[in-house]
Amino acid sequence: MTALNRIVAGMVTPLVWHKSHITGWNGDYHTAPTGYTVRCADENGWKWQCAGAFGYANSPEAAMSQAQADYTARILAAVPMLAEVVEALAVIKEAAENRDSDACYEIARAIITKLETKP
Repeated sequence: MTALNRIVAGMVTPLVWHKSHITGWNGDYHTAPTGYTVRCADENGWKWQCAGAFGYANSPEAAMSQAQADYTARILAAVPMLAEVVEALAVIKEAAENRDSDACYEIARAIITKLETKP
């Protein structure tokens, strides 16, 4: 994962896991309202699932981590401009540190124009 991806992924709120207390689901975990579940499924180990996506891991923590990665990827796919904006902000920061106000202005103007023209 690149530094940019880590920054953008860090903007996504982590899933909050709750241990199930439903009879027959003891030891299972779920999130609300996002709808992810983690359960000890079968010989494949711990299964995470949500909205047609699923995977297996050898521990509940690993399954939760995979579910978080899926959740983050879904959010980032829904806001493709976010990575571009974060990258542009890093360039603006560098220009500001070099006291290049013209570059800061031009980059910011280009970002705003691009955002305003997106359908």
